[in-house]
Amino acid sequence: MGIWLFLTVIAELFFYFTNPGAYRFQFHLSAFIPLLIIGILLIPIQSAMEEVFFRGYILQGSFKATQSIIWSLVVSTCFFSLVHSANPEVAKFGFATMQVYYLGAGLFLALLAIADNGLELSIGIHTATNLFGSIVLKYEGSVLQTETLLSKKW
Repeated sequence: MGIWLFLTVIAELFFYFTNPGAYRFQFHLSAFIPLLIIGILLIPIQSAMEEVFFRGYILQGSFKATQSIIWSLVVSTCFFSLVHSANPEVAKFGFATMQVYYLGAGLFLALLAIADNGLELSIGIHTATNLFGSIVLKYEGSVLQTETLLSKKW
């Protein structure tokens, strides 16, 4: 989780330095502290539950039913993508754009679960991504519209 969060910060710093006008600092202590506490307590649970469902039940269940790793990857990745297609990012950035993102993320997390023979890595990455998006940086159309430290305009 720490490594993924570090890489996310490095990537966002690159984007910031290439287009600083797209970012706005918006720190409000009275709103941020409760967000930080709630985020640190609940985001890991939410992310873990998603990973247990998609990579635990769906990925493993489809493998037990078909005995095919490829089919299991397809089923769990597509299901992950379809569930996330109800997110507001789809309206902002378009169905095709977001499906490429969700399919890529779902496939990456499923491959990690298979390669590692566990859910720890996918839970950590999912948690880091959601913590960053709920505490550090929000953008127009994001599913997580919270009092983050920064906002980004597209």
